[in-house]
Amino acid sequence: MVGAVLLVAAVGYPVQRHYLHDRYRDPSFTTPGLDAAFAWARDIDGARIGTTSTRQYPLFGTDLSNRVAYLGVDRPHGGFEEAPNCRVFRRLVNEGEYDYVVATRDRIEAGKPPFPPQAKWLEGPQAEVVLRKEPTVVFRITGRLDPNACP
Repeated sequence: MVGAVLLVAAVGYPVQRHYLHDRYRDPSFTTPGLDAAFAWARDIDGARIGTTSTRQYPLFGTDLSNRVAYLGVDRPHGGFEEAPNCRVFRRLVNEGEYDYVVATRDRIEAGKPPFPPQAKWLEGPQAEVVLRKEPTVVFRITGRLDPNACP
């Protein structure tokens, strides 16, 4: 029995090391813009961050003090999906009282515009661009957004 455990460890260790080597260097893991937003969030403490990304953990910051939430609408039977239009999206941002909003795609897809529609929906006097790198825009929210002033 001990011999079998040692054999599994001797064979498994190099296989595991090979599997983990450069595991997350592949750009398909996350987009360059979302990666930049994750780097930006490392230095943010105690902020409320709304996002359109399903990849959220790094937005919590290195001390995990940020409160991060997906900006979406509830649906029947526990469903949840992205906001269908600008007015609803701006309402969600206002209700969440976010300090920042990360408008992004989780992956770059051929034939899609460089930024998600939510980035355009946030443009205005109460949303200051902090970071812009395809397909991600990070906004600092400085006041209430007017749902009636959608682009």
